[in-house]
Amino acid sequence: MRRWSGCTGTIKAALWGEGCEDSWTGVLFFSGEVIAGWGFDGRSMLGAEGGAMSGGPASLTGGCRCGAVRYEVADAFEYALNCHCSQCRRATGAAFKSLAGIPRGRLALTAGEDGLLIDGALEAAHDVRCGVCGSLLYSVVREGAYVHVAMGTLMDEPSIRPAAHIFVGSKAKWYEITDGLPRFEQFPEG
Repeated sequence: MRRWSGCTGTIKAALWGEGCEDSWTGVLFFSGEVIAGWGFDGRSMLGAEGGAMSGGPASLTGGCRCGAVRYEVADAFEYALNCHCSQCRRATGAAFKSLAGIPRGRLALTAGEDGLLIDGALEAAHDVRCGVCGSLLYSVVREGAYVHVAMGTLMDEPSIRPAAHIFVGSKAKWYEITDGLPRFEQFPEG
C-alpha cells in the first residue's frame, strides 16, 4: 500500500470488459472524481486517446519456440544480466543466459499453462519450460518473489538491456567476454 502525505480521500478503481477477456477498460476515482482512465487491447495499456499510456509500463509478449506457451510481462524489469553460472549454461545450452528480473506477479501466462514443465521443486527455485518443445521461459527465484525471464523468449523489445555479466568465475572456458560490461564473480549486491 502506498501513502501520499497531505492527501485525504478514497481511491477506487473500476474495471470492465467488453465481451472479451483480452480487452478491458477502467477508471481510477479519487473521492468520487475520475482522475485517470485506461484500457487494455490484448497487447498494451492504452490511454484515453487510444495510444500507449505513458504513465505505466508497456506490456511485452513472449513465448516458447513452438508457440504452445505464451506470456505477458510488464516492461518494468528491475535488472537485466548475463548469467554465466553452470546451471544457466546447462539450462540454455549456451555460454550464458540473458535474464531480466521482475516481481513474479508482473508476469502472466496467456496460453499453455496446463502444458508447462516445471524443472525443480515448486516451493523452491525452479525453471519453467514448455512441456512440448522444452524452451526455457523463465526461472522462479528469490524465494518465489521474482522471475528471471529468459530474454530470448521475448517477442517484443524490452526497454532494458543486460547491464553486467555475473558468475564469471564459472563461465565456459571456451567463451571470451568481449564487451565492456561490468563483471561479477557472483550475483551483485543491491
